[in-house]
Amino acid sequence: MAVRIVDKVDIADYKGENPCLSCASIGRTFGISRERVRQILTDIGQKTRAIIPHYCKVCGKQIFKKVGRRYVPRMCEECKSQRIILVSCDYCGELFPRRAKLVVTLSKRGYNHTFHNYSCQQNYYWQHKKRAINDFCS
Repeated sequence: MAVRIVDKVDIADYKGENPCLSCASIGRTFGISRERVRQILTDIGQKTRAIIPHYCKVCGKQIFKKVGRRYVPRMCEECKSQRIILVSCDYCGELFPRRAKLVVTLSKRGYNHTFHNYSCQQNYYWQHKKRAINDFCS
């Protein structure tokens, strides 16, 4: 059996061109073991884990994710930022970011006012309650 002499630079270049490949598949390509590929990549300072490509569900752009993590992003950062809108607080008028879907859902449920924190909500309702009491008493 002939031993194939492999240059470390060739393996590093191949891994750089194909980050989705595992060490085992690179080893099969060059005729060496997975462990030897891992050792070479570690010596050079490259990452040995394969990257699995995922795609944004909105625009179809490729999102890279490392193998072994549980969270899989469903949208790219650009699409996430487009889904956030600025809404003004009904009490103080301050603008704050909120997901557009949440605004639509809350309005469908019958929530007519938007507040950026709990104290603004309480102050708003307390003012209106005082007004209603004064109107009733006068």
